[in-house]
Amino acid sequence: MLKLLFNHLPIIVTSIVSIVSIFISNILGRKATLSNHVLENEEKAYQKYHIPLIKWLYRHNDEFINYYWCVAVTRLHIGQKDFLNEHLKQNIELAPSNAVVHFNAYMVKSSGAEFFYKDQTKNARYEHNAIEASEKFDLIIKYSLIEASRLARKLGYPDIAEPLLKSFYDGIASQNKADRYLPKEYRI
Repeated sequence: MLKLLFNHLPIIVTSIVSIVSIFISNILGRKATLSNHVLENEEKAYQKYHIPLIKWLYRHNDEFINYYWCVAVTRLHIGQKDFLNEHLKQNIELAPSNAVVHFNAYMVKSSGAEFFYKDQTKNARYEHNAIEASEKFDLIIKYSLIEASRLARKLGYPDIAEPLLKSFYDGIASQNKADRYLPKEYRI
């Protein structure tokens, strides 16, 4: 019996090696497919969510990347839609999750902030909406730019978000909280 086993040992070993290599090949193929899928999703997020957001932010001067200048003025005084609100609604699945968690509060408070800014009257009953919308705006922009910077490096693109993020942080450091939703020269 032992002699029979030794005679068939090369066939048994070859069969085992073939089966194991099939399983290993399958596992590696799945891992490569998953990795490609992740890269494709990151590329899509970078191109469809981050790049349009970065372009929008670059249209504003460094010191004007805040809720008042990016949203309140353009929406309420110029009549344009709230870009951030619309962009997030259309691309929420591509936005970073740590930014998305602030979106609902941003949308609600930004809508309520309209009553604060309306007709230049600065109705104090709605000021808390402007404050909270401004805070949520800052968080969404910060997390989006951090993620854009990470994705640019990973995908091999120039990191165009990094200088914008630095300007954004400089703006936060140089302005008090109230100036981010209503600059002092516009206070009544």
